[in-house]
Amino acid sequence: ERRWHRERAVAEHRLDEVFDGDWNAAAGRLLLRWYGLSPHPHRLVILARSGRVYLAAPLRRVATGRNRKARTLTVLDPSEAVLEDPAGPGLGSDKLRLRFHDGSWIVLTALVGESDLHAYLHGVGRPAGG
Repeated sequence: ERRWHRERAVAEHRLDEVFDGDWNAAAGRLLLRWYGLSPHPHRLVILARSGRVYLAAPLRRVATGRNRKARTLTVLDPSEAVLEDPAGPGLGSDKLRLRFHDGSWIVLTALVGESDLHAYLHGVGRPAGG
């Protein structure tokens, strides 16, 4: 039953989509800028105590050695975007949403199921950065 609730929440909140679909809104423009800066498929997301969201990635699609190090691509202030877990706690969802001031959004998928970011958003932990 938990799986059914998780799947329902994912569909209900459109967490099975990459973003809201508007390339002209803040989320769409950020996606275009991200892939211009780094074609690597994975992004590192860090939520700072200040509420800023740091997005980092290797600069090349295939990264080895020194090139594997993630570089900060974008820093978003809380006035620009906030990280949220629309599915809610306890469902085991690996999805989060980055919602922008204009209402546009991007879905982020944790590589290991629920992440430290999920725990922080639900008051269990604290963000990793300064």
